[in-house]
Amino acid sequence: MSPKKQHEVGIMAALVGKVAAAHRVETVIDLGSGQGYLSRLLAFQHGLNVLGVDGDPAQSAGAYRIDAQFAKRSTRVPGELSHSTLLISPASLPQLQRNIVDFNGQKDWLLCGLHTCGSLAYTTIDLFFKTDAKCLVTVACCYNRLTVGEEFPTSSFLKERSPRLGRLALKMACQTPSSWPSNPEECFEFFKRHFYRALLQKLMVEIGLISATQAPPAIGKLKKNSFFSFQVYAHAALVQLGYPVSDPEGIQAFYEKHRAGYRQIALVWSLQSCLAPVIESLLILDRYISIRERLGPSGDVTILPMFDLLVSPRCFALVAHK
Repeated sequence: MSPKKQHEVGIMAALVGKVAAAHRVETVIDLGSGQGYLSRLLAFQHGLNVLGVDGDPAQSAGAYRIDAQFAKRSTRVPGELSHSTLLISPASLPQLQRNIVDFNGQKDWLLCGLHTCGSLAYTTIDLFFKTDAKCLVTVACCYNRLTVGEEFPTSSFLKERSPRLGRLALKMACQTPSSWPSNPEECFEFFKRHFYRALLQKLMVEIGLISATQAPPAIGKLKKNSFFSFQVYAHAALVQLGYPVSDPEGIQAFYEKHRAGYRQIALVWSLQSCLAPVIESLLILDRYISIRERLGPSGDVTILPMFDLLVSPRCFALVAHK
């Protein structure tokens, strides 16, 4: 595991173990479990019975492979550990419930997710109420992958007030300006990449590849060395988009003409990113209120700050029990 993952998994496992013990729960369903790092720690260190569920067969295969390596070092696992491949969605809820019953019988269980990405965080909370889960511990991430207009707001309180968050606002919620002073080189690289993308858009419009009113095409992931210079970046991006590249000198001249625009991009992104904590707080508070509304008087929910912001910026956990 990376140092970041070790930091997250250790703290998350301690919290899940504490919540499970407080509510006398011995079984944990770990959604979006990946290669089972959290599931494994909960089983080995906290003695819980854990079913890890992930939608990617390659991740589940990796989890079993690591389990086999652990089995060579230890003759006994304090808790039972298993992995299941299932893409979590409202449509797969019946299958998930069958998998849980097969694993756990009719015992109480805790539903958890460490950095449930985008819509999975929304689905995890929904599953908490649509299943027999007794407890919930979830930390969300990737707000930019939420479905605009459908997964915010979720609480009746905010629905009555009709706040709106568009794609840009959700993307801004993922920024962490608090970490910039500790890593200025990464900050400058971030601004440079956004400047290159904005400049490429202007270039494509000026040479007639797209119109000014056309939505920016999705380039996809490029290799790290593609950002060595704008000329290299433009060539790699245009090739990936399927456009011909025949004038590298012209591309360089275009860059020299507009290179001062870097400061404008850096300023705009800085101002937008200052809103990141506000937007993230609104998203988390909406989910907190929604859970509170659905629990009624018998249950409880709280928000807990979990991780070091400089290590893992998406650090807030929602903890609830029925």
